[in-house]
Amino acid sequence: MPRRQAERPGLRLWPVGLVLPLAFLAALVVAAFVFLTAWDLIGAREVKTE
Repeated sequence: MPRRQAERPGLRLWPVGLVLPLAFLAALVVAAFVFLTAWDLIGAREVKTE
């Protein structure tokens, strides 16, 4: 019969290999959203090149 891992009190953290890519992806999504919103608000699409 396999031994059960003893429950230790304290923080239950997620694995770094999962959290790091998810945090990076979330940061990219937020940055893209902010950039595109600002681009639309300043009306940069209507700017004509000289």
